Amino acid sequence: MIDEVELDRWQYTRTLTSNDLTRVLRHNPQQSEFAGWSLVELNGEVPNIETQWSFLQKYIDSGQYKSQSQLTRLVQPNSLNLLQNNEKKSVYSFTPNMPNFIDQQGFDGKLWFDIQHQYVTRLRISAKEPVMSASGLKFSAFELEMKFDQVKGFVVPQEIATRLTAQLNGVNAFSQNNIQKYSDFRLINPPPTLAEMLTD
Repeated sequence: MIDEVELDRWQYTRTLTSNDLTRVLRHNPQQSEFAGWSLVELNGEVPNIETQWSFLQKYIDSGQYKSQSQLTRLVQPNSLNLLQNNEKKSVYSFTPNMPNFIDQQGFDGKLWFDIQHQYVTRLRISAKEPVMSASGLKFSAFELEMKFDQVKGFVVPQEIATRLTAQLNGVNAFSQNNIQKYSDFRLINPPPTLAEMLTD
């Protein structure tokens, strides 16, 4: 199984750490406002209602609430190359699919596959050299790393880390070190069974 579960069916916690700022968000699919999201902690403190609403409005409008961990969007299956194999795991290199960058060949990809439980446990994409985005940003550093786990037989994200440094016209535009951690998974809306899908 190369892709993870539909997260909108789950209740879970997402902890976002960016430089010196840490936010703890909780998703509940039974909550209608803000696509099920609530901001429960900001740098170790409970935010007031104005801060919560202001952040969540920007969070939803920007699309950041959506899972960015769909493996099938990042991995070109026909490029998978076996590097290491034993009874417990396989390690592959691959060519990443990076449509927002001009040079698709400027990246290396590597993934780890749990043979016993049949899922990708870890994936890493990094730039081999400075790469240019379609928007004109030059990334002197780019690394994306994802870790996955299994909960009740479903593959769920465990951690997503990005480390980026970009310039625009030779001037530093931004440098980011972001980590998303996922925890406290509880399945609220189970996916339909095969029998249910056949009878629909």
